[in-house]
Amino acid sequence: MSTIQQTPNIGLTTYVGIDKPLFLNDHSRDMEIIDALIKGINDDIVDIQRVIDTVSTQNIDDLIARMMALEVKVDNNANLIQSLLTSLAGLTSEVGKNTNRIAALNSELETAKEDIATLKQCCDNVLSVLNEHGASITQNTNAIENINNEISRIKQDVIGNAQDIRTLATQLATSLDNKQDKLIAGTGISIVDNVISSTGGSGNVIGTYNDGNLTLG
Repeated sequence: MSTIQQTPNIGLTTYVGIDKPLFLNDHSRDMEIIDALIKGINDDIVDIQRVIDTVSTQNIDDLIARMMALEVKVDNNANLIQSLLTSLAGLTSEVGKNTNRIAALNSELETAKEDIATLKQCCDNVLSVLNEHGASITQNTNAIENINNEISRIKQDVIGNAQDIRTLATQLATSLDNKQDKLIAGTGISIVDNVISSTGGSGNVIGTYNDGNLTLG
């Protein structure tokens, strides 16, 4: 190609004053571009003709029949729409009548909300008092539990002391049962007028026995 200049749409060769044309090459190239473009246009025309040929008279008649049926439905729906509009107007009138009722209900609702708020405040006050008493009850419960624990400990001490007393009483009774009512002399020992002496020895007095009491010396 002897020039860099081309037409803006399909890129055919153009020249400016400084170009050196190569007519054979440039012409051949441009003809190929034009041929391809015309070929594409012819293909599009064939495709369009094919679509037109597929549309028969019967298809057109069917389309017209459907359009007429649709028109009838539109007319019927127009009557229905008019009836709905009439009903809507009636509903609008009823809504207007109920506006005052709604306003009254809203007023009663606000009053109920205020009553609920007052009741909630009362409930909060009651809960606060109950919480205070609950704390006192808890303290009293702890004190009572401590007292019960102390009583249980004292009972255990009393039971232990009673057991000790019973044991001592049993030991004392056993000792009393085993006590000799009369002192009996053994081998080499003599008792004369409550005077205890030894025989076979020095003959010294060991002690005296009086009323169950032994005095040595």
